[in-house]
Amino acid sequence: MAASSLGPATAPATRRPIRSLCLTSYRESALKLAAKRWLAPGRRWSRLGDDCDRPAARTRVTSNAMTEWTKEEMDREVLECARYGEDDDLRVLLSAGADANFADDGGNTGLHRAAANGHIQCLRTLKEFGASYAANAEGNFPAHWAAQNAKLEALQFLIAAYDVDMLAKNSAGRSILTEAFASKDAECIEACLSHPSAHEDRLANFTNRENATLTINEDDDADDADDADEAAEEVGGSETAAAVEEEEAGVTHTFSFTPTVSAVGPVPIRCRELPIGGGSTSKSKSVLGEGRHEEDSTGLSLWPASLLLSRWLATAGTAEGSRLDSIVLDEAFFAGKTVMEVGCGCALPAIALAKHHRAAAVYATDLHTRTLRNAAYNVALNGLTPHDVRVETLDWGTALTTGEASVFPHEKEMDVVLASDLVYDRDVLRLFCATVQRLLKPDGHLLYVCPQSGRDGLDSLVAVLQEHGVELVARVATPDEFYRNPMVGEDADDQVVLHFYDFAAKEAHFCCLFRATDRAVPAASATASAAAGEA
Repeated sequence: MAASSLGPATAPATRRPIRSLCLTSYRESALKLAAKRWLAPGRRWSRLGDDCDRPAARTRVTSNAMTEWTKEEMDREVLECARYGEDDDLRVLLSAGADANFADDGGNTGLHRAAANGHIQCLRTLKEFGASYAANAEGNFPAHWAAQNAKLEALQFLIAAYDVDMLAKNSAGRSILTEAFASKDAECIEACLSHPSAHEDRLANFTNRENATLTINEDDDADDADDADEAAEEVGGSETAAAVEEEEAGVTHTFSFTPTVSAVGPVPIRCRELPIGGGSTSKSKSVLGEGRHEEDSTGLSLWPASLLLSRWLATAGTAEGSRLDSIVLDEAFFAGKTVMEVGCGCALPAIALAKHHRAAAVYATDLHTRTLRNAAYNVALNGLTPHDVRVETLDWGTALTTGEASVFPHEKEMDVVLASDLVYDRDVLRLFCATVQRLLKPDGHLLYVCPQSGRDGLDSLVAVLQEHGVELVARVATPDEFYRNPMVGEDADDQVVLHFYDFAAKEAHFCCLFRATDRAVPAASATASAAAGEA
């Protein structure tokens, strides 16, 4: 099968975007979260933010009309005026003694209704008459509704007028920040993220605290954590106190990539990610180490492609895995095979493979020292031994050496190579392709998951692999089912937004299957063949 590229030729030639630990670029995407909200008994809005006109038959509020109203009728009318944005009538009612904090049976106040519909003047009037910022019966604050319905000015007013906590959750576990993401409104997201209550340090502490509740067995967890520390030291040696402190600041997630229908039940996988950028112990000035690949620390963080590859591996041989159309991997694909994940980073796919399949040997390889330490930590954290997943250093640069004296580790030993989102820089393209060529046995396979666009060098990957005798067998757009939230815990929906915004937003990816052949194609021929395939 010939193809010219994995992504459009006009894709921007950019490096892989830099994501500090779970806290940057939130405004770029958002998770589609459904939220249903009830108002007064017997009455429901199709959406909280549907600006609607008061029915023409409704009586306007006047002093004369109010002489026949009870106090409760006046209070309930406050809610209606706030809903429809009738500030003049609202002021008349409040001046006559109506309660600015009156709530319906669901705990919804005028502040809720005005915020939901973006009626700024009504919000000002309610505040003037002493309206309190309080949650309703479902735990929703007025800012929840303003954020959910992308009412930016209402959200900004509430932030300025009240003590708003962007991480406050309703009974469904949705924070105001989460609702802002659901709205897909960049300005609302920015307003939430720039608020002191959503400061980066607090988000990190918040998510660490929440993830700490996701343990499977506390005693086992403590033992695994001790083993993980020992395993990390065996791979990378002892670290400085500053490095240990950075590792303690990492976030450990619990995932389950098990298919929806599974006879064995959920298979939990825990994985720690660390802040990228080298930390205080690195001499590099960027995550790419000023171009030195041994200083590329992007593997300290988890990326969407590694989550998708892990799900692909976990679902191989199941009905869910078969939804990849032309790529059908059964259990026999991995059974008894030797498998290596290259550029493993946190080693999540390698761990998923070891947990779900009976491969003869599984390797997780990388070059960056702290990345390897963290990979070894994650292997042990899941109760696996070095026999189950072997964490090793692999320098792709040695793949380009030639001659009888050249030695490349595990040359022609691999039945399967796993990789996710590694060609983000054109400089690493030939290093990667040469590495795959030297690792794979004849007829061995490469499983590669990557974004459909936005990676420098991606457009040439198929052709350069073909030059190295590795041909594309099939390329499939990742199905929606693969984006099902893999995080475990009662706050899973919030966690996936905070940590993996691009995964939650279903950033388009390809799942690709390549096969090693004995037919290395010259560059000119490979390019022509790829172009013919696209035509």
